[in-house]
Amino acid sequence: MKTDNIAKLKANLSRYLKLVQRGERVVVLDRRTPVAELVPYQPAPEEVFERLAREGKCRLGRQNFKDLKFTPLGLSSRQLDKFVADAKADR
Repeated sequence: MKTDNIAKLKANLSRYLKLVQRGERVVVLDRRTPVAELVPYQPAPEEVFERLAREGKCRLGRQNFKDLKFTPLGLSSRQLDKFVADAKADR
């Protein structure tokens, strides 16, 4: 992990961005006090699935599970597998 002050970062921004692209983290200092950290970009899981759907590599589900009125808590893995299999058979 690299640390440098704001002025040096501003003067060499392209160089620091290349470091971050290679996976390195950069801590930005303001008068020797850490104020920010530059880290490699990690897309949110939703973005990954949306990209895969655009490429035709997966299909997005239609159900928003947050809206479900029940949860399968307490089901064994065997019961849950049967539930999923029955739901697929109903299609």
